[in-house]
Order: sequence, then C-alpha cells, then structure tokens
Amino acid sequence: MSALSAPLAVASSISSQPSSVTCATSPWLDGAAFAELTELSPRYAHQVLIRAAAGQSWRGAVLQVRTAHDGRGVEVQVQSLPPALYQRWFERHTPPATPAPTFSHTLALTDGPHPQDAQALRHRELALWKWRLIQPALACPKHSAARGARLRQLAGVRHPRPDGRARAVSLDSLYSWVAQYERAGLTALLRHPRRDRGRKRVGITRHWDRVCPLPAEVQARIATELAEHVRSLWAAGAPGFRTVAELASATLVELSRAAGWHTASLADCHVSRAYVEQYRRYALLAMHDKDARQFFDRMLPRIRRHRDGLQPMDIVVGDVHPIDILLTRADGSTVTPRAIAWLDVATQRLHVTLVQLEKGEGIKQVHVAQAFAAMCSAWGLPRQLYLDNGAEYGWQDMLDGFAQLSRLTGAALDTRLGSGEAAERRAVIRARPYNAPAKPIEGIFAVLEQQVLSMLPGWIGGDRMRQKTHNIGRAPKPYPGDWAAFHQSFDQALAYYHARPQPRSRSLQGQSPDDALRAAIARGWGGAAQVDPLALRVAFSGEDTRLVQGGGYINWAGTTYFHDALIPHNGQRLRVRFAKWDPRYLFVFDEHNQLICTAEAAQAFAFFGEEGARTQAQRAQHLKRHLRDLRANTVRLDLETTLQQRTALAEPPPSQPQGPRIALSPALQRMLEALQRLPAVPAAAPRPTAPLSQWATPPNPLLQSLHDAAPDPATDPGTLPLDQPADMTGGAQ
Repeated sequence: MSALSAPLAVASSISSQPSSVTCATSPWLDGAAFAELTELSPRYAHQVLIRAAAGQSWRGAVLQVRTAHDGRGVEVQVQSLPPALYQRWFERHTPPATPAPTFSHTLALTDGPHPQDAQALRHRELALWKWRLIQPALACPKHSAARGARLRQLAGVRHPRPDGRARAVSLDSLYSWVAQYERAGLTALLRHPRRDRGRKRVGITRHWDRVCPLPAEVQARIATELAEHVRSLWAAGAPGFRTVAELASATLVELSRAAGWHTASLADCHVSRAYVEQYRRYALLAMHDKDARQFFDRMLPRIRRHRDGLQPMDIVVGDVHPIDILLTRADGSTVTPRAIAWLDVATQRLHVTLVQLEKGEGIKQVHVAQAFAAMCSAWGLPRQLYLDNGAEYGWQDMLDGFAQLSRLTGAALDTRLGSGEAAERRAVIRARPYNAPAKPIEGIFAVLEQQVLSMLPGWIGGDRMRQKTHNIGRAPKPYPGDWAAFHQSFDQALAYYHARPQPRSRSLQGQSPDDALRAAIARGWGGAAQVDPLALRVAFSGEDTRLVQGGGYINWAGTTYFHDALIPHNGQRLRVRFAKWDPRYLFVFDEHNQLICTAEAAQAFAFFGEEGARTQAQRAQHLKRHLRDLRANTVRLDLETTLQQRTALAEPPPSQPQGPRIALSPALQRMLEALQRLPAVPAAAPRPTAPLSQWATPPNPLLQSLHDAAPDPATDPGTLPLDQPADMTGGAQ
C-alpha cells in the first residue's frame, strides 16, 4: 500500500438495480406468492401461469413455469418476471443483514512522508477495476455452480483495463480476486508496494556502485558532494544535460581518486542522464540570473482579470507600436512607420495615429499628445487611461489633465471602474516597466499584424533578421504608394479588423469590436463625454509662470506671444499653459486660475510700415482705456492735506531727555590750550601741474606755445585768481 501524506478514502458503489446476471438457484414463486407480488386476484394469477405454461407471453415477458413439487400447482421463476416485478421482489426479499445492493468500501491508506503519486493512483484504479469485474460472480452464492459458471464466462472475454488496453484475465486470477475480496474487502485487491519504496537504491550509477572499492560511508560522502556539484552546474547555466553529465563525470573521477580509488577512470565514473536530470529544476536559478526576459515571460506568476461590467471608454490603453510595413521616404530611403494606438478595453476597438519619423528620430510627447487629442475628438473622453512607462508618456501634464478638464467644463469626471465602495482610482495609470503581459493592447497588436496588416503590400514581418522578401538574397519590396495612399490602405485594414469576429477572445466571445459596441449601445450606453478641442489644448498642456513685459509680451520656448489683454498686466507674473502639439497658442490665466486670453505669436512689422504705426496707436488706446477704467473707480485726492490729517491724529513727539555731559580730562585740556597758543602756518604754494597731453609723444611745440600764451591774472582784469570769489553784483572783491 502506498504511503500518503494523509489518509485517503476511495469510495465506489454499484447501482441498486440487481445484476442482470442472476444465479441458477433463484427462487420460484407459487400461485399465491405470484398473485401477491403482482397484486392480481388468485384466480386471474393462476390463469396467467397456465397460459404461460402453454407458451403465451405476459406483459412482454416469457415466464418460466414449472409444476410444483407436490404436483398440485404451478410455479414461476423470479428471474423471468418483467423487470419491474423482479425489482419489486428483489427489494422485498433482500435480507436486512446484507448491506447489498449498495456496496461502499473505504481504503484507509497509511500516513507517510511521500505525497500522492501517479503509481498509487493507478493501483487504486486497477483495484476498482478488479472489483467491478468480479461483481457478477459475487452476486452468486459462495461455492455455487453459478459462481463458477460466471467466472468461466468472464475468463473467456477480453476486458478493457483502466489504461484503455483490453486484456483477458485467467480463471485462476478471477478466483484469487474473489477470495481476496471476500477475505479482506477491496483493500486486498490493491497491489502491495515495494518495501523499499521512497528509499534511494542507487548511489550515483549502478556501474559506479558496483565497481567502486571504497567503503559505503565514503561512497555516500562522494555522492553528496557530486549531487551538490551537479546542482551548482545547473544553477550556473550549463547548457543541457549532456554538458552537465560530462562535467560531472570529470568531477566524479577527481572525487574518487581523492578518496583513495586511484585507478578510477572516466568510463567507470560516467554519470548518466537520469542522474543529472533529477536536478534540472536548479536551472531556474540560471534563468533568473542570466535571462531576465525568459524568466519574466515563463516563470513569473500572473493573474487573470475579467472585464465584466465595463462600458465602452471606461478604460483606454495607450501604447506605441512599430508597423511592420516598409515605406519609402521622399528622398528614396525606406522607413517603417510608428503607430500610436489607443485600445478601448470593453470593445477592443483601436484608434491609431500613424507617424513617419525621420532618421534617428523617435516618438515624442508631442506626437502622443496629438494622437490623444485625435482620439478624444473621434471617441470622446475616456474615464481612465492605462499608459506605457516609456519616455513619450512621461509627461506630468496628463496626470492632472482630467482635473483641469473638470475645472474648465464644470462637470466632474468619474475616474472609477464601478460604483462599489472601492477607493478612487487615478485617472492615469502607468504600467510597470517591461511588463508587456500587463497591457492587453500587446495581444491586439499581434492579431492586427499577423491577421490583418500581413495582407498589405510591403509587409516584412515582425522579425527584422528574417524579413519577408519576394526573392531570396534581395531587399524586401516597400509599399508601392505614397504616405497618403498608405493612410487609406491602413484605414481599410483597420475597418476590416473592427468588423471581423474574434472567436478566441474571452471578452468578446466571438463578437467583433463593432458588434460589441452595438451591444453596449443596445444596453443603454449613452456615449463618452465630448470635449471641445480648445478645452483639450488647455487641459493637456504644460504649465508654468511667465513675466509679462514690454507692454503685453510673454516669452515661452523661444517664441514671443502677445495679446491686447496682456497690456494691463505688464510687469506681472502670470500662469501660462502651452499645448505641445500646437505651438500657435499660449493660454494665459490670472491668479484666480481664470483664462485671460489665448495669446498668439507676436507679429513683427516693417521698419517704416504704416501698419505698425496703426497697431502701436491701437495698443496705446487700449492702455488709455484701461487707465480710464481704473480712474473711474478712484477720486482725486490732495496728498498734502491727507498727510496733514494723518499727522494731526498722531500724538505730539516726546521730549528727548539730555544725557550726562562729557568733560575733557586735565591732560586733554592742556593739549588743547597748547594748540591754541601756536602761531598760524601759511598755506603751501600749489604745485605746478604738467600740461595735459593726448599723445604719448614728446611735447608738441604748438601746444607748448598755447600754454605759454595763457593770460596772467595779475595783468588781465578779466581773469580772477581761483582763491578769490567773484562778486555776484558784477565786480571783484
């Protein structure tokens, strides 16, 4: 009996109907018993038996009738009665001590360290098969001729085993099974497992165990070290069982020689495949350490999510995908376009914006913003966005875009999946990096590429190293049309995808995306919220503060914007929003987050143009009107009078107290008196100044003559010395 981790009960039963094969010694009923069983009158029951003895059938059955032992009546064999009557007789005459016709057997399997295995299950199925096979014989009395006849009939027929193969069973086996069952029940029909089951019978290999001359404890130590080495080989990333077996064989030779078996050879220490395969599970460590992508795709446990209760536009998934169709640029070079796709999770509809990039260029946030605006214009505003974690989706503006839309439109947007008591979800949810299975749009891309876009000319397949080509060794042929023609072909292919049923989709269940949308509309879905394009530009745009200067100008991203409404705000720092996909406009808000204006790029005028002069005059008039509006809310005041009124209300200034007087010390006083007794010293004559020269050359004779001809103040009455002040009345003092 197999050892299991817990007792296991195996129950089997047979129908309460008696077996169709009965014994030859079944009882006979006389007329009175027959009348009682059939609920007929004794006279009519006797007539039925007389007619049956003459060969007539009764109720569709041919009754076996014989003359009673006393010769005074007839008897009928119970088995020949109609099935309903025989069932009634069987239920009435079943001995109460016999639990038949329902057999219930419980196999209590002993506890053990090993879990339930396939071999134990096969043994139990085989035991139940034996028990069902001998049921007809068990219905007959023990040691009866009928039981022997039934067993001989079973021995001559091939019976299908639980494994599906038909096999004939010998008569001795059948007798043995019956005897075992009657002695110990169903448990006796189980095969007895090996007594050494669960114990390791081979140390390393049969050959090594047989030829190794080392003691048993040394062999056990070598087996332990070799097993650790094999596990480490798998964990280190050894490629396949053959390499692991070869490396392990060399290690076994070294271990055997180091332990004292100096003549150990590689042939004696060859490690079999079965030995190394038992440790293959440790290769998972190599996958985890060296192949993160394979470990993520194959081993990481995942969950499955349903989409019950989702309405269209409840969740929209965004991603960027390369289209495997080769196009031709204007300069003759080839390019594969990029698709910025948005998937409606409820209906699996796709909205795609195609982008043809230049060499070395990638998808930018501007492209994603433009694609999102196009999707909202076509479908409406989604309730939730599920975005990739790429750099093109890294803009913070989309995270608060829904809140900004709520302020602009005045309608609160629901950002939850359902109406339950779950916590509020964010309007924008980002996927984990490198987590493609978490995004349902990845599978839709595969369906679109393999089943729809593969029919367009220029398709090269998803593997760039094995591109689909028309001729071996030549470059693939690109799409024959231009960019506009490819747009038209792609729209037709996308329309085919929307109309195509998807029988393998668990959510659509054979419907097409268009059918799913029609069903949602029929259930009462009223459509997604529609947003004005201007509101989209304002909501999903970058935000910052800028200084208004120069009479209404704002600089942003290298462009100068102007609007007449900004003239009164000159010198103020205002909040601005900038749509990345549309740089023509700049939205300016005041301190209360109210829109002031939509500024456009400032216009430059000709140097002497009349239009510039008129525009300047108009802006001046606008400023004057603003000043007039401001003046209308004020009154003319005399500031001097206001100043005097305020001063009169103030208290008189306090008198300043005088501090202690500081006197000179006697020594300082004597020094001061000595200075006063000294005579006055005449002022020193001024030093002559050199004439100014503006060249770093020797003196110029002409300039020298001019200097010599300077007037003498003593002889020229019109010149006064510098130390004599002029008389303000016209004369000299």
